[in-house]
Amino acid sequence: IGTSNFSISFWMKGVSGSIISKLDSSLTGPGYLISRIGSSSIRLVVDDGPDQVNPQFTPPNLSQWHHYTFRVDKSVATGINLYVDGVVQNCSGNCTYDLTTIGDIGSTNKLGFGTRNPDDNGYYFNGSLDDGRVYNRENTPQEICDL
Repeated sequence: IGTSNFSISFWMKGVSGSIISKLDSSLTGPGYLISRIGSSSIRLVVDDGPDQVNPQFTPPNLSQWHHYTFRVDKSVATGINLYVDGVVQNCSGNCTYDLTTIGDIGSTNKLGFGTRNPDDNGYYFNGSLDDGRVYNRENTPQEICDL
């Protein structure tokens, strides 16, 4: 992904843990992480090493299957959007951030799906995940609805 805009999509039903990650086991960049926070929120961490943003969202009913897509436009200060079943969600925490300050997030770390890092023992996702995809571009709102 490096310095490009990107999108990450997946189907999820679950209660806690790391969903998709390219951060190292100490949660330092460069890289990214999607994880559940508490009982009702989900966040995307985007980290270039020295700088990090981590907006949080409160999507509907996390105990049922839903399709999630994070759409990231690094040219816009608050350019992280979460779509659930094709509907954009409002930021609910850490909403004041500047994504334009984040540089290269390219990482040689292994991709973790259902875990923070494949080399970690722990931080596993408690729930079900399916059809995880990472795009090296922003999906359009129509493409997100078509997923």
